[in-house]
Amino acid sequence: MNTKKILISIISALAFGSTVALAAGIPENVSGVKASAVDTTSIGLNWKASKDAEGTAVKNYRIYYGTVSVLEAGSGDYEKQMDTPNNDTSFVVTALKSNTKYYFALTAISTDNKESAEYSLEASATTKAEAAAPVPGGADTIAPTVTSVSAADKNHVKIVFSETVQLPLVSPEASFGIVEQINPANELTVKSAVLDSTDTTKKTVLLETSDQKASMNYIVTAGVAIKDLAGNPIVSGATDQGLFLGSAVAPVVAAHAAPTATATPVATAAPTAVDCAKDLNCLLTHMADCTLASVTQTDDAATTEYKIEVTGVVDANCKVKYTANKHPNVLFANASMDCTVAKGTYATMADFNKALDTKNCAGTLVDGYKAIALVPAKDTTPPENITKLLLSFKAELEKFVVMMSWTPSLNTAKDLVDQILYMSMDKGKNYDAGKSLGPTVAKTEVASLDGGKEYAFKITTKDASGNESTGVVKSIRLPQTGPALGLLILGSLGAAKRLLKRKKQDIL
Repeated sequence: MNTKKILISIISALAFGSTVALAAGIPENVSGVKASAVDTTSIGLNWKASKDAEGTAVKNYRIYYGTVSVLEAGSGDYEKQMDTPNNDTSFVVTALKSNTKYYFALTAISTDNKESAEYSLEASATTKAEAAAPVPGGADTIAPTVTSVSAADKNHVKIVFSETVQLPLVSPEASFGIVEQINPANELTVKSAVLDSTDTTKKTVLLETSDQKASMNYIVTAGVAIKDLAGNPIVSGATDQGLFLGSAVAPVVAAHAAPTATATPVATAAPTAVDCAKDLNCLLTHMADCTLASVTQTDDAATTEYKIEVTGVVDANCKVKYTANKHPNVLFANASMDCTVAKGTYATMADFNKALDTKNCAGTLVDGYKAIALVPAKDTTPPENITKLLLSFKAELEKFVVMMSWTPSLNTAKDLVDQILYMSMDKGKNYDAGKSLGPTVAKTEVASLDGGKEYAFKITTKDASGNESTGVVKSIRLPQTGPALGLLILGSLGAAKRLLKRKKQDIL
């Protein structure tokens, strides 16, 4: 393999790359390379399409990779290379070592086997770590990780974790995010998240999504609200990610056989209601589909114990029954009241009570209903995360400025009071104390950052009760600084061209 110089400057790549390629009759340099881990032995790559000197599509691409960065070394060879089978702009490199950082650069190959002049800008990713075996007899301190992700059909995604996991009782779908790998601004809507009933180990989560694009590479992110049975949050205490290919397969609709005239009805046992004890959030989770459940609420002032039950479905509404006992007034002893409430997700008990159709209530527990409706619900739900976090940078002498922009939180509860920016220099393992951004800004900058380093940024949202969201994390690796970059900034055309020069290959 012959030595190439890395494209160390976006300025030089844009200014001279196309001119050099066209003059030599070779393909233009590859740009926009991105890398992300798929599993313990694979990393997915995607990039922008290149054209040959005639402006037509190239034949294929050549991937150079290894565990040593040519960018940091200054010049030299990558350890391995391989050619893609066609001119698709994505590829998964396999047979890698687990928990190892790999560096990648690409060139384009024309139909007459000419190779583009330079490596692309370098991209890197670290393969996932193997799940560590638990210590016999010891406490479980190992965080769950995403081991694989696949599309079951165009509206469902299966995520397999390294161990049994548990989902949040309220809005579990909010713990997952899915974006296109090539354009993270394009998101899939995650409509629901449930444990896959076909997996008895409870390691698999099934996501319902909006329509996927066929053969599109997607990145799915699992947030810190996902925990194992010991309460350990997702690996690194922030997020974990996986890569999957979008499907065009339509969801399978279960067929129901028509009853025959001779069929004998089979008696089925009445469903048993879930006893939520005094956990109001437990009851609220069952309002999403009107499944049977009950919760007991005590009004200390009246020494009255109220029981609320979801008892069934009426059209698109849930049927709710209130019963009371232990009331000092004999008139209300063992009294009851039936109401209806729209089927759906309720974040707090106050929202649930507000939605009750009190005009359609029947019974004598009116005072009891008022007492329950006035019970303040403790706010334990943080504001929704921001979305579409984008990072870019600009050079200022020997330092860099990272610029961020995002779409603000939906702030459904209208209680967001702050956004917190955290920075990490060890790939999200540890973050600084955080910086308050205020509740309304949607962009900010971080200055005086060193080149050649990778920074991770996390933005969370916080409400007046102190509840803080899991946050959205993005990473960026800044270009290497040094004499070469200084020459480019000084604007020496001849020096910039020499930086782009590479030795010709004898064998392609």
